[in-house]
Amino acid sequence: QECDICSLPMGCSANRSIEGSAAISLSCCGKQICLGCHYSNSTVHGSRCCPYCRQGYTDVESEKKNVVRRAKAKKDPHSILLIASMRQYGINGFEQDEKKAFKELVESAELGSR
Repeated sequence: QECDICSLPMGCSANRSIEGSAAISLSCCGKQICLGCHYSNSTVHGSRCCPYCRQGYTDVESEKKNVVRRAKAKKDPHSILLIASMRQYGINGFEQDEKKAFKELVESAELGSR
């Protein structure tokens, strides 16, 4: 896989962090960039925006709340089902809460999710 900005392969040893990760996933646009481009954007340019789409970074907590609010407001059964699944397993910034997850699963089923 290549970096969406510089097109260098992300699997090479020079492009890995100490933990072994080779890419940073950008939640705003879904792109993956290499650690070099991430470092350049955050350190050299001092930027607080996405180097690909230039949207400002948001903290995970506020982004999570916005996703929940939009899905519930639209009464989209598939979004509510996805949120329930993430809440059930405690992934992607959602705290694990099986009671809330169950309520959301019931709500998504009532709205027509299969």
